[in-house]
Amino acid sequence: MAAVLADPRLRKDVHSYLAEEVCRREDAATCRFLRRTCCLEHSTAELADHTVGSDDAHRLAGLKR
Repeated sequence: MAAVLADPRLRKDVHSYLAEEVCRREDAATCRFLRRTCCLEHSTAELADHTVGSDDAHRLAGLKR
């Protein structure tokens, strides 16, 4: 844990650090979905699908149709 907290990126830009760490662990479709929907305060299955241009994006967000 100390090594993670010592990462210089964490001191400069927490958002970038966390985004990089999340995308490193997730598949490309999930990262694309997160980048396109991160600005939404609230989402619905239909909005998630429309925003991403897919008919199954809602599954990545855990939303039900």
